[in-house]
Amino acid sequence: MTGTHTFSYEQEKNKFGEANMIKSLSTLVLIVALTGCGTTGGILNGTGVVLEGIATDLQGAAGVLDY
Repeated sequence: MTGTHTFSYEQEKNKFGEANMIKSLSTLVLIVALTGCGTTGGILNGTGVVLEGIATDLQGAAGVLDY
C-alpha cells in the first residue's frame, strides 16, 4: 500500500507529549509575564493573603470544636 501513513503508538504518544510540554511552557511564560505587571502581582499577592487568612480561621475553628 503506497502512500499510506502508519503511525506507531510511540509516535502518537511523543506528539501528544510535545503538545503538552509546549502548552505547559507557554502557560508558565504567560504567568511569569503577568506577575511582572504590578497590578497582576498585587492581585496574586492579595489572593495569597486571603487564602492564608481563611486557613488560619479554619485552624482556629478546628481548635474551638476540638473538645
